Amino acid sequence: MVDLRLVRGDGAEVRLGDALGGTTTLVFFGFTRCPDVCPLTMARLARLYEAMGRPADLQVAMITVDPEHDVPELLEAYVTAFDEDFLAFSGSNAQIATAARAFYVGYAGIGTEAFTHTDVVAVLDKRGSLRYVYSQSNLARLPADLPNILAQAGF
Repeated sequence: MVDLRLVRGDGAEVRLGDALGGTTTLVFFGFTRCPDVCPLTMARLARLYEAMGRPADLQVAMITVDPEHDVPELLEAYVTAFDEDFLAFSGSNAQIATAARAFYVGYAGIGTEAFTHTDVVAVLDKRGSLRYVYSQSNLARLPADLPNILAQAGF
């Protein structure tokens, strides 16, 4: 995961591991034109982050699955509207496809109204290793689990 190359909201291409700065990170794949799951999930993550006191060792990042529309500046504005500390990542179609495969995320329908994607929240440890995946059906457990996750060695 850490070696994935993506484009940050400011337009700079970065290694994901460098951009995350050694924090435990909640990663969500979505897109700005999503009418339901994406804004609801980002809002849930923002409430969780705020309720935990905005911990320095926790980061939230969204990676777009619609890089043709979600240019870095647009995605950055969308993500930081939920919380100014949240990170936004875009990239080329190839970069997004590589990142999606690494996170076991699927998506289809680029450029159409019938756009679909896997709507999980992944938890990366401080080394950038994928440790947990929360589906929408068990995302409600994340607030209770996260203090224990952050307390574990490696997180």
